[in-house]
Amino acid sequence: MCAMKFGGHETFCIRPNWLAKGLLLLGEVDDVTWASNEASDSMGVGRNMSKSIGWWLNATGLSERPAANGGLRLSPLGNVIFEHDPYFSDLGTWWFLHLSLALANDDRVFSWFFQSYRTSRFKRAELIDALKAHLDASSEKIPVQKTLQRDVAVLLQSYARPIPAPYQDPEDNADCPFRRLGLLILQTELDQYDRRAPKASIPAHVLAAGLSLLAQTPSEARFDVDLDGEGDGRRLARCFNLDSDSFAKLVARSEQVLGSKRLATRFLAGSRVVSVRSRSIADWANLYFSDEAAKKKDRTLEAVL
Repeated sequence: MCAMKFGGHETFCIRPNWLAKGLLLLGEVDDVTWASNEASDSMGVGRNMSKSIGWWLNATGLSERPAANGGLRLSPLGNVIFEHDPYFSDLGTWWFLHLSLALANDDRVFSWFFQSYRTSRFKRAELIDALKAHLDASSEKIPVQKTLQRDVAVLLQSYARPIPAPYQDPEDNADCPFRRLGLLILQTELDQYDRRAPKASIPAHVLAAGLSLLAQTPSEARFDVDLDGEGDGRRLARCFNLDSDSFAKLVARSEQVLGSKRLATRFLAGSRVVSVRSRSIADWANLYFSDEAAKKKDRTLEAVL
C-alpha cells in the first residue's frame, strides 16, 4: 500500500444528494474551487461542506485533475454516473463507489480497513489502536491522535448502520448511502461494531470491475485471479466482507449474468481461478447501466432499508 493520507473530508461523511450536487456543478463548470463562495452558494451548503464534497468526489473516483496545473473535471466514471444515474439513486452506483474507496486507492483508511484489518467485531478505540500499529509497522509517520480519531470516525459514520436506529430529524439527514450496503453495523447498546456479509446484492458488473482493478492496467486482454488461498482474490472478497465460499458463489452467479466471454471460472494447477476481460471501472459501470436498464426499478436505494 502507498503511504496513507489523512483528512480532507472536513470530518463529514457523504450526505444524501451531496455527490449529485457536486457532480452537477462539475459538469457545468470547466473548473471548480471547492473552498470558494461560488461553489458553496451554487450547491446550497457551507464552505466546509463544499470542500468535503470536492474531497469525496475525488476519493470515490468521480473527479480528476489529469494535469498538475490543469483544471478539475469529471473522471470517466464520473461521466458514466452523470449520464446514467445523476441523482445517485441506483444501488449499483454505490457499489462502484465503494470499490473506488476500498480497492482502487491504497492511500486512505478505507482501503486499509477493508483489505488489511481482519477483526470482525471491535470497538472504536480498538480500531484506532490497530490503525496506529499498522502505521508503526509500515514505518509511516503516525499523525496526532485527533487526526486518527477523525478519519476512523468518518469511516465508521460512512458505513455503520446503528441498531437500534436512533431518532433522526428529517431536516438534518446525515444517513450516508454507503450504510445501505450493509457491510457494518453498530450495536449501540454495546458500543460495538460488527462486520456483516452485504445486505444488498452485489451486481455482477461490480464484481468484474473489482477483478479488473486487480489487474492494475485495464486492457481488453484476459486476466486471471486466484480464488483460493490469500492472493488477490481474497483482497477483493474482503472488500465485500465475504468468506471463500460466499465469494465463489458470487463469482459463479456473475458468470451466469455476464457470460463466459466476459468472465469465466476454471481450474489451473489444482486451484480455482476466474478469468475476466479486464476493463476500467468506468467501462464496467457503463455496461452495468446498459445491460441492466430494464431492472432498474429493483435496484434503488429505497429498496434496501
